[in-house]
Amino acid sequence: MNPDNSILDWCCNLLRCPDCKKELYMTDRNLNCRDCGKNIPINNSVPMIMSSDTYIDVAEKLAKIYGISDQNKIAHALASSARYRLINNCLNGEYSNTFERYHNSPTLQKISTINPEKPICLIAEYFNTEFSPAQKTYRSIRIKNQSGLVLSSTGPEPFYLSYWLIDYDGKKIGEGPRSPFPVPLDHDREATVPLFVEAPSKLGQFSIRVMLVQESVRWFIDCPILERSITINERRSGSDGPILVPHEGFFDFDKDIKYCGHLIQMAHGMHMSSDRYDKHLLVGEVACGSDPQSLRHFISGSRVVAFDVSYDQLQLAALRYVSEIKSKESIQFICCDAEKAPIKEKIFDMIIISAALHHFTDLVKALLEIKRMLADHGHILIMREPCKVAPNDPVYINELKNGFNEQQFEIEEYETIFERAGLFVIYHEIHFECSYKAILRKIENIK
Repeated sequence: MNPDNSILDWCCNLLRCPDCKKELYMTDRNLNCRDCGKNIPINNSVPMIMSSDTYIDVAEKLAKIYGISDQNKIAHALASSARYRLINNCLNGEYSNTFERYHNSPTLQKISTINPEKPICLIAEYFNTEFSPAQKTYRSIRIKNQSGLVLSSTGPEPFYLSYWLIDYDGKKIGEGPRSPFPVPLDHDREATVPLFVEAPSKLGQFSIRVMLVQESVRWFIDCPILERSITINERRSGSDGPILVPHEGFFDFDKDIKYCGHLIQMAHGMHMSSDRYDKHLLVGEVACGSDPQSLRHFISGSRVVAFDVSYDQLQLAALRYVSEIKSKESIQFICCDAEKAPIKEKIFDMIIISAALHHFTDLVKALLEIKRMLADHGHILIMREPCKVAPNDPVYINELKNGFNEQQFEIEEYETIFERAGLFVIYHEIHFECSYKAILRKIENIK
């Protein structure tokens, strides 16, 4: 990492302007675009390469509100609100949301009756349509509330997702159990609801129609959320199942991190044995946070580009690893939107995403963008992804209440996600019955 707050030369050649997609260049410690003139802010050697319509400069906005010309002083004031916290939890709000106090958001008009035309909009689904007889499992469905009401599964006349099963002749043969909203869903907000599915015990073809239902009031049969033809087989087709690694009965975080290192070494070995072997391995890590796996398990001789949307976490990572990794000229942190990454096509030999894929709104779209950056001979490493749906897990519920986009998926759903993204599983395993890890290749490059 360069001490002069500039970008490593080899990494600069990989980047593109997020607005006009043209090349970027360094001048006087600034990263600029020759075509559109965009200037990229850099702090602690971490550039924030994001499209102009995806963020605002709070210091600039507050400078106008307060009539203060020196934006640097405002930036220091904002930094102090992040640095200090009051011990009294009731007063924490005094040290946060400074900008929001002066930014008037439109208020939601209260509506007393539900919109009957299309109360729910489907955002994303990975509905694997194959089931074994009488199988009980989950299929997670991401929806947007367009009803005009708060959709809650508590209180009188609660809302749920459920389904009808329809046979080959178009006759309804049953309805599914009620699947609650994990937390109340406000109007115009999105959430992923784990739909509990009980498959028919009889072999054959059926249809499933997923709908919103208001208990003791109505099924919204005229506006189904999802309709699919499903197949009940004795043995499900598809790739071989993941290796279930034995464990001692409890989740061990440190061991799970070590397993990530093993997977990275396995993928590195695959790269070394390929006909495209290059000792200067180029590694990308998506949504790396402040503790990238690519640096925890650093491969000697490699170059790493670690990116995340969180600017502060990346700067903390840069400050930490600049002192821990000897080869400082081999690491570059980039702040960007991973779904619109300002990176050239087909450049990474290995791309890692750890405990982050399930946070994306659309996992297929995210993987397609990751795949775009992967060299044809490269590998994608999926690590520490939840693969056992537990809708009542208190940690999961609390994360949702705190505004995190938490989602849970079953292995069958990952199969669908990878297939739609054009990726093939060449190795996968599960640790502690819930932590999924996989090595993927582009389907078109599988011999």
